[in-house]
Amino acid sequence: MASPLDDKHSLRLVKAKGRYHAHIEGLAIHGSGDSAEAAIAAVTARYEDLQTFSRDSGLSLNMMAGAGLSKPGRRSGLWAAALVVVCFGLMMVPLSYALSTAVERSLNNLDLKGGRQFWTGLEDGLINAADTKNAPDPEKQARAAEALHTMALRLKPYADALRPLFAETAKDPAAK
Repeated sequence: MASPLDDKHSLRLVKAKGRYHAHIEGLAIHGSGDSAEAAIAAVTARYEDLQTFSRDSGLSLNMMAGAGLSKPGRRSGLWAAALVVVCFGLMMVPLSYALSTAVERSLNNLDLKGGRQFWTGLEDGLINAADTKNAPDPEKQARAAEALHTMALRLKPYADALRPLFAETAKDPAAK
């Protein structure tokens, strides 16, 4: 079998925390060991396994490694990522303009009343709701009252559990 260096790949060896780590640059193959020879033997064994897989599957090592990306003179994956970010940003400009225009149009179409107009509208609405012609029929009013009573009974345990949070404390010792 060919060694990793025979295939025009470079081998990098690093010692970290008392162990040796070997890596074939351009391929995702690495090995570790207690000695430099053990790390190189591990990476060589993995490389041979990859070569066997390559022969059996018909895939070339260069295709599995993405050989064209790391050669000098070629653009890197970082360049591609930057290009995607720039394109995405440029697409967001018309979208943000359309969104801001829609929000501005919606705010301009709101009929917000304040001051005297607000209070006059509130008074007129209250008077209109109290008018006898707008009173609900007695059957519907009884059903609504019964529904309110049922909901109050369902919420009572929660209100009882929260009551201590809003009750005044008897006497705070720190207040003395």
